[in-house]
Amino acid sequence: MKGTRFNFTVIDVLGDWQGDPGSGWDVAGTTNGTKDKTLVRKPSIKKGNTNWDNSRGTSESDSEWIVYPQNTWTYLGGHTTD
Repeated sequence: MKGTRFNFTVIDVLGDWQGDPGSGWDVAGTTNGTKDKTLVRKPSIKKGNTNWDNSRGTSESDSEWIVYPQNTWTYLGGHTTD
C-alpha cells in the first residue's frame, strides 16, 4: 500500500484479504506455495499487481512468482528486472 491508513492506494497484493489460506495459498502450480517457501517475483515483472489470482497464476509459466525452498535469502533486498 501507498499512503496513510486513512488515505491509501493498493499497489500490490499477496494473498486474498478476504480469505483464509488454510495451510497456504497455491502459487505457480505449487500447492500451499505461500507456506514455508520463498516467493520471488519473476524478472519480467516490473510493477505490483493488485489482482492476486492473476499474479499467482495456475502454473510456473503463467505466474508472476518463482517459488523457492524456505529460507532462500539470495534475492532479499532487491528485484532484478529484464
